[in-house]
Amino acid sequence: MAAASQAARSAVTSFTKDFYEKKIFDPYLRFASAEDEERYRREEAQRKEEIEKALALHTPAGDLRANTLALEQLKDAGAHGASASPDYAPTLEGLTKTKEELQRAVDTQRSTAKAEERVADATSPQRASPAAPELSPDVLAAFRRVSTADTAQAGHGLDGRVAAISSDRTLGG
Repeated sequence: MAAASQAARSAVTSFTKDFYEKKIFDPYLRFASAEDEERYRREEAQRKEEIEKALALHTPAGDLRANTLALEQLKDAGAHGASASPDYAPTLEGLTKTKEELQRAVDTQRSTAKAEERVADATSPQRASPAAPELSPDVLAAFRRVSTADTAQAGHGLDGRVAAISSDRTLGG
């Protein structure tokens, strides 16, 4: 996870330097109108801010978000002509690869954590026991009669007839 996160962070950092500071794709950009360019530049600035916020988290999820945003920005630039740059395809490939690797690592970690949680829940002493089946009122009443039978005598509260029958029996006979 750490290696995939670092690779994504490095790819995004390199992209932002080339894209926002060096503006390597700007010479290739073409817009249908001034309004189109204005919208593009506004979204470009918003993505840059979001990328910086995501990287500032210093987490795999933040790095993944930054990588996703960088890819979105690059593809948007590609739709406006940046795909003609010789740097476009390798940059797209690099960002795509690091995003996929980090996504796999994050997904693996999530599934492992969920599996561990299920095991912990299943083995926890405080785990709720399965619900007992409901008993009919007649059965409950029968249990109450047996348990409240004359318990002054020794034994389990059943009448003496059961005890007499079992004392008359011998093994094998």
